[in-house]
Amino acid sequence: MKISSVIFVLFCFLAHSTAQSDWKLEKNSEGVKVYTRYVAGWGIKEFKAVVEVNCSIADAEAVLRDAKGRKEWMHNTLDTRDLEGSSQNELFSYSVVDAPWPVSDRDNVTKKVFTYPSKQQIVVKMSAAPNHTPKVSGNVRIQKLQGEWRFTDLGNGKTEIIQQCLADAGGNIPDWLANSSVIDSPFYTLLNMKKRLDSIIWSRKVLKK
Repeated sequence: MKISSVIFVLFCFLAHSTAQSDWKLEKNSEGVKVYTRYVAGWGIKEFKAVVEVNCSIADAEAVLRDAKGRKEWMHNTLDTRDLEGSSQNELFSYSVVDAPWPVSDRDNVTKKVFTYPSKQQIVVKMSAAPNHTPKVSGNVRIQKLQGEWRFTDLGNGKTEIIQQCLADAGGNIPDWLANSSVIDSPFYTLLNMKKRLDSIIWSRKVLKK
């Protein structure tokens, strides 16, 4: 009985240790760092993008919640909007990603759940909700997605923004092709988001003068 218990514990440890690889820094430029790792059961890599911005966590949250503005800073996004059924802490959003020819554009319905673990942190859990709204002809609907946004107050007027996501692009895109966008997409998304926040803070300072 004791031997079988030891074997079971060892199996669980090995299964957990092989479930995902360590994060690898893929890009570090203009204040944005992008890491990737492989996760068991997924062909495409998971990414984690990190940036520090001179803003409050409330400002970062407001930019994420701004449905009309999201299109301006989300990389390669043709359309984005909030959907019916959304509430203050549970948001359903729709977006269309521009895919290079001859690949069909991808659309995605994401459920975002806002949580507030402390005054210094906001965590937004993301998951795919493909059946929340009817499919759009010509687009491939993303069926699998999990991730989060995390805003952390670092003090001195700085906020750390982390976007982490793992998704299956679906359709007939080879994993190697899908993985090629795993670095650039989060890099430019966070870089554009930082520029958007920098612009908001600058405008606010100008108005105070």
